[in-house]
Amino acid sequence: MRELQERVRSERIKESARPAGKPGSRVRERDMPLRNILFVHPGEEGIDCRGEVHQYFQAAEKVEQTVSKQDYLRRQQNLNPQVFRLLNQGYPRSFYNGNGAVSRHGCVVLSADGSRAEIPNSQENRKVYGESGNQYGKGVARANISVLCDVYNRFIVDLGIHKYRDSEIEEAKGHIERMREALGERSVLIICDRNYVSLEFLNYLENAGVKYLIRLHKGD
Repeated sequence: MRELQERVRSERIKESARPAGKPGSRVRERDMPLRNILFVHPGEEGIDCRGEVHQYFQAAEKVEQTVSKQDYLRRQQNLNPQVFRLLNQGYPRSFYNGNGAVSRHGCVVLSADGSRAEIPNSQENRKVYGESGNQYGKGVARANISVLCDVYNRFIVDLGIHKYRDSEIEEAKGHIERMREALGERSVLIICDRNYVSLEFLNYLENAGVKYLIRLHKGD
């Protein structure tokens, strides 16, 4: 936790928190410092905006609520979501550099999977992620969510939200590339379901030095 707090206060994180395409923008620090936003934001659990603001000031141990819900939403919108990915990358790197990682036969065992999910049906989401028809024939915003998990150490190594029609195999390649930054030269075994069966993907894993266990289609 101490290491995470130090990373949140770093200049690199401050720069990464700026909205994409707005390098000169700043997150105001007076009533709602960036470090507090980053700690509180992931803990929201489906409460409304008023509750989020109240929760924020409770977590920040401030008696007086000096930020309106409109200002709170505006600051959320000005936060580049990639900053959370950058923060998340620090934990696996620190964890695997230590001696606590559980492995099997000398390999860190990872599992890759993806799923299509319905997301808030805004015009922007339909444009960015894509859409598919529902039972009434109307277009509904959907996205592909892919994840790489450490099976025995029980945490998510990498996660991504992608366009609805994106390839799960290409998403898995991205996970593996980012995984290498955290695991270094450790041996890895990756488990996948039959949606990942592809000679091109197997060749990629061989070249990357990653062992694999992939379920085949019936009859393969």
